Amino acid sequence: MQPKCHKERLQEPPNILVRIPGKKLGERIGVVKFYESGYYSTTADNVGWSEEEVDAFISERNNLNGISDEVAKSAFSASMFGWQVPAATPAIEWFKQFRLTHE
Repeated sequence: MQPKCHKERLQEPPNILVRIPGKKLGERIGVVKFYESGYYSTTADNVGWSEEEVDAFISERNNLNGISDEVAKSAFSASMFGWQVPAATPAIEWFKQFRLTHE
């Protein structure tokens, strides 16, 4: 039996795939997590993909999680320059909406 004060854990927001500028083939895709600095490397990139194919892959995967290209770019900027910068606003607003709908 669950205690009366038991509360389900909030669903975590999905990771955001981002294009890492200046990286070589095979290292162009990274992951950003909300309110964290920097990005995580991935193995998602295919060295045979063109730049357009990389962008399409990132966009498609993010869109499956309800993350627009604008939000992904905003989250990348925020992870690199701080979540307090104006460029972070679209990502922060998306995150707030996610929390409201997943309580």
